[in-house]
Amino acid sequence: MNLHRSEKYPDWELTLPNQLNSWQKIAKKTNGYITPGNLVTATGAVLFLSGLRDAKKDKPYRAFAKIGLSRVADLLDGYVADKTKTKSSKGEAFDAITDSVETALILPFLVKNDYLPLRTAASFAIAKTINAATSGYAKKNNLEIHSSGIGKKAEAARWITVAMFAGQRIIENNTKFNAPKALNSSAILTETVAGGLGALASLGYLRDIKSSKIARQNIAAQENPYL
Repeated sequence: MNLHRSEKYPDWELTLPNQLNSWQKIAKKTNGYITPGNLVTATGAVLFLSGLRDAKKDKPYRAFAKIGLSRVADLLDGYVADKTKTKSSKGEAFDAITDSVETALILPFLVKNDYLPLRTAASFAIAKTINAATSGYAKKNNLEIHSSGIGKKAEAARWITVAMFAGQRIIENNTKFNAPKALNSSAILTETVAGGLGALASLGYLRDIKSSKIARQNIAAQENPYL
């Protein structure tokens, strides 16, 4: 699984000047702020905010479609950055911050309007908080950690869970039909899967921090054997 991770240095800094593509030149001139990946992330954020506004105006189908497209954008931004060779730690951070803000905005609304069970929102929020704290600690101490494959699968499972619970409520509130019982059962199943994968991902990030610390200590010992 290609996770489209950024290296310590942005892609354009690892490319010879005469071999930079157009996007890399723009990224270099703008200090990494204007890149295709960041544009996709920003587009997804605009769709998300518009969808949330539609939801608050009681336009559930439009909201569902826009927020769904914003999740597609969240999946695509890393791929686009990788294909245009414009990956960077700034882009990775922008994606993570945007996702965290979106989660903080939508969970209270979903719970308040009975689109999502409180327990589901709480588990989602706890997982995001743990990962954000781990990432913040790593960055503060200059330790290298990145999103893992398991972490991305957990995130996908969380949003699928949200979509199924919300879809169930939209059907029941806006049609004469009851939502299929299988929809609720599937939502509970993906919620369970998300919880398990999220726990494994968090443990993996903690192991990465420990490994990074050990690697740093080994390098220091090699450079100064008298330490």
